[in-house]
Amino acid sequence: MPAASVTATVSSMPAVFPTVSQALKKNRETNVQPLLKVYGHIYPADSHLESALREALASAIADEISRDLPLLERVGDMLRLSFEGLYFPEEEVVEAITCHLQPKQQGKLDVLDLDAWRMRRYFIEKGAITSRSASLNNVLDYSGF
Repeated sequence: MPAASVTATVSSMPAVFPTVSQALKKNRETNVQPLLKVYGHIYPADSHLESALREALASAIADEISRDLPLLERVGDMLRLSFEGLYFPEEEVVEAITCHLQPKQQGKLDVLDLDAWRMRRYFIEKGAITSRSASLNNVLDYSGF
């Protein structure tokens, strides 16, 4: 078949495959699952801890849907953390909490890695942070660790 007729055949085909911009737009419009979900709280929390956490969270990369939602919010003397996205600075956040930890503070931080299908829970109590990790199957089957 001559090249001219191949070109005519291809150009006369309907556009089945989207362009890159159309594919990105479709991903934004559909609920694409984030790789990480992080939820937690700590109380009582002072302004020093809040500032340190905000600085640690500056490098987080949220997904398109939750990009405009607050990562950290204060409710009375409690700080709530809520994140869904591609990158979460877990080590920096835990370090910020550790550096400002007081004996009366308590809370938890759950980091769900949907790609590895694991959850790490940080327990904050009595002036210390401990953690446990488990498969999400185990967490879902037994409602925790």
